[in-house]
Amino acid sequence: KKLSIGILLSGLFSVIFGAWVLFKNAHIGFYMVHNFSQPAKDLGFFITISCIFYTFILSALFIIGGIGIFVLKTWGRKLVLFCLLIEVLIRIIGIITFLYSSLTIRQRPVISAGAHIFRVSRIPNYIILLIEIVILYYLTRPKVKELFSS
Repeated sequence: KKLSIGILLSGLFSVIFGAWVLFKNAHIGFYMVHNFSQPAKDLGFFITISCIFYTFILSALFIIGGIGIFVLKTWGRKLVLFCLLIEVLIRIIGIITFLYSSLTIRQRPVISAGAHIFRVSRIPNYIILLIEIVILYYLTRPKVKELFSS
């Protein structure tokens, strides 16, 4: 069987995205695992477990699923679909939370003298969300599903 460009890009995105999330968030995940009781007390048990899951488990599943896509395994496609559904849900919740908090802030925050101020763009989140939705759509097409089942 021959890999199409779409399958190659889907697998590549999965592996690269999983590795990026792992390396970008590893220090936070290791801190939370090593000092579990403090983050659980400060942030709450659910958020602490979610952060650990997202950093280590989901990123590893993305990498494994991406490799499965490269070798056209059904489990690889299903694993990436599962990871993408979770990731899209997390990203949409994050965007809604950001928009809600942006619209409901009543008073301006007090900024300490000498504080470093920088702007944070949400545009990369929208771009990644769009890519994830396109890959979800692509991997659920009947002709693509057929390639993995044969």
